[in-house]
Amino acid sequence: MKEKLFKGLLIIIGGILPTSYYPGGKIAKKFRYYCTSKIIKSIGDNVNIERGAVIMKSLVIGDNSGVGVKSVIGDEVKIGKDVMMGPECLIYTNNHKFDTSNMKFTGKTDTLPVKVEDNVWIGARVIILPGVTIGKGSIIGAGAVVTKNVPDYSIAAGNPAKVVKNLL
Repeated sequence: MKEKLFKGLLIIIGGILPTSYYPGGKIAKKFRYYCTSKIIKSIGDNVNIERGAVIMKSLVIGDNSGVGVKSVIGDEVKIGKDVMMGPECLIYTNNHKFDTSNMKFTGKTDTLPVKVEDNVWIGARVIILPGVTIGKGSIIGAGAVVTKNVPDYSIAAGNPAKVVKNLL
């Protein structure tokens, strides 16, 4: 019950309050942090959940990380420390199940957890699909659709995302 109350407050009031980088944003950031801490599995220090973000209760997020404006984070997502996320990112952990024998959608697929390791930068409007791990110190270019794991210290971009540079 308490979880539903704080989720409602996060959606309604947190959705009205400004983003963290506008006047009044510091208060808004603190409010959204407090509400989120009452909803999710684990939250680190100095985490920023931006305006309009949708999160699930199984989220684990590390210190100094952020969820971008209007981003959607699915079930069973683990976000490490010092992760920057641009606006409108989508992290999916399941999909629609399609039965080809009768050509109908028949529920959801099993949940495949997504892991974003420490020191990752995720650009605006990135889509991360179920079961993917984004390696430590990586950068995901804006608009990328990540369908496969990204190695540590890599830059990945495109649709589907491909590693375009190794940072080490």
